[in-house]
Amino acid sequence: MPVRKYEDKIVGFIDVVGFKNIIDKSCSEGDPDLIVRLISQLGSAKDESMFSRDGGGVCPQSNRIAFDLNFKITQLSDSVVISCEISPAGVVNMLHFCRMVFGRLLLRERVLCRGFITMGKVYHHGNYIFGPAYQDAVTGEKHSAAININGEQIGMPYIQIDQVVIDEISRYDDSCVKRMVGDWIDTLNCSSIISPVDFFKKLVDCSFSADDINEAKKQINSIKDIVLNLCDYHKSRMPTNDKEALKVLSIMESLSNALLHIDSAEKSIYRSNGIFPCYRN
Repeated sequence: MPVRKYEDKIVGFIDVVGFKNIIDKSCSEGDPDLIVRLISQLGSAKDESMFSRDGGGVCPQSNRIAFDLNFKITQLSDSVVISCEISPAGVVNMLHFCRMVFGRLLLRERVLCRGFITMGKVYHHGNYIFGPAYQDAVTGEKHSAAININGEQIGMPYIQIDQVVIDEISRYDDSCVKRMVGDWIDTLNCSSIISPVDFFKKLVDCSFSADDINEAKKQINSIKDIVLNLCDYHKSRMPTNDKEALKVLSIMESLSNALLHIDSAEKSIYRSNGIFPCYRN
């Protein structure tokens, strides 16, 4: 029998926002495929095999311990747990994968998620996932980048990166890792986050092209439609419970900030053929 042991790893936990409402919709429409399609965006064996095959595609020259980064993915209902080795290549590919899940849910399924990335002791093999770092990630997700509304600590629909991970990144003298992390991570209330606001901003900025201004307008309108659909979805499901209502209001505020940037971009593109920076990751 193999000797089982805890490992020091980076651990991420991501959970779908509003999953109960999505389940209710699926049941009322008699459409379980809606849920199957949604949870398939969280991660799969195919995603994990990508790391066994090519070691992760981001910053391939960065230092690592194992070729596959000891990258593990376990999907649990409406959430996913990810873990990998603690190394420059490990941390940047963890952030990239979490950001990819964030984008899949937003762009393909029009849903938001909340998550937390930390590091510490964990046992993660197959469907077995437990340990202090896993518990910290699950607990952290519930209060991700929390804001205070009327005395309530409300977790926002962001993926928060624990300060211990940020401190670990600061130790690395790796230009590729620092460039990617600097581009992907935003700050809110002293918390390091991956946010839908920043995600949509980067999509909008990448839509601008001096060569094809009409295509840029089309892409921006498509992004705006996604944000407006998310706004309509959450407005139409405003709960009567005060705490749950505050959560929805916090989500609406986040989406409103994204719309402000999109509206500003729309005005700019109609005023000129301006060239905007494209963030290529």
